[in-house]
Amino acid sequence: MDFKEKVEHYLSILEVDRNITIKDLKKAYKQQLKVWHPDRFMSDKELQNKANDKTAEINNAYKFLKENLEYIIDLEDENIIENDNLTDDNEDNQKNRKNEQYHIIKLLFLFLLILFLFM
Repeated sequence: MDFKEKVEHYLSILEVDRNITIKDLKKAYKQQLKVWHPDRFMSDKELQNKANDKTAEINNAYKFLKENLEYIIDLEDENIIENDNLTDDNEDNQKNRKNEQYHIIKLLFLFLLILFLFM
């Protein structure tokens, strides 16, 4: 299972989407633990064993997603970029970005120049 598949699998276990924050991740984790806590199934051993397995799976999902949240956000950015590259006006977008970058650098240079002159 590659990284993207693991992410999707663990997100589905906690029933969250990719646009998750650490706060939402903790909330979903606690909510799933409440639902699947083994003590809720004390009367039925089979359900209790299933709850133990599910709790372990939830813990693994939380640990993995918490450790890799930054990379998951990067994956989401990659998907946005990939989808953006599918548009027909891709060359125009690149020209506009380069033009914007040029103007930002130009303004930064002017700001530094003015700052230097007044020192």
